[in-house]
Amino acid sequence: LAAEEPATAVRVALDVFAAGFSGPLGQAMEEERIAAQDAQAAVRDLRQHTIRWGLIGVALACLIAVVLYHRLGRSLVNRVADVAAAAAAIARGRSDTRIAVTGHDELSLAMARFNRMAAHLARREGRLVAAQKRLQETVDARTAELRAANTRLENVDLARRRFFTDVSHELRTPLTVILGEAEITLRPAQPREEDLRAALLTIQSRARRLHRRVEDLLRIARSESGQIELDRSLF
Repeated sequence: LAAEEPATAVRVALDVFAAGFSGPLGQAMEEERIAAQDAQAAVRDLRQHTIRWGLIGVALACLIAVVLYHRLGRSLVNRVADVAAAAAAIARGRSDTRIAVTGHDELSLAMARFNRMAAHLARREGRLVAAQKRLQETVDARTAELRAANTRLENVDLARRRFFTDVSHELRTPLTVILGEAEITLRPAQPREEDLRAALLTIQSRARRLHRRVEDLLRIARSESGQIELDRSLF
């Protein structure tokens, strides 16, 4: 019992001490609770403000993205479409197609190179067209020359056939007369001297004429083969 009395006394002393601080401690706890509630309200307000400003930021980002697309993306797409249309035009043969270069970026540099390539193709096409025109003129000239040569050959061939026809007639006539006079002279009846002389004179005349025609033929043959030279002079 003697040992329990000091412990009881200590407990009573502590109770008395706690009872003395119960009011300030309760007030302190109440203040801490109010502060905690205020902190929770501030956190809720901060969260709401954060969400609100976050949504506003997302909307602004979307708006900026749309504006950038309209200002940059659409321009980029339009320029790429212009390049594609120009390439299709050149593929159809319109080598005079050019693209308007308005910037200094990589795409603008590519568009400038495209214009240089189109100009190079246009120059090559011009040279090819000029060469084709010259070739066509040469072919037309050679064709005209061949036609003229064919015409001359036809005329020469016609003249040759006419010449041989005339020569045949010229040769046949003296030969016919010679043969006729010879047959008359060789008849069984004894011809008179006057008739024989007249027949021989006719034969001689026709033979000389035939000889001249043969000489003319020989001269013509030599002139065509280059074995005779003509000496032209005025009379």
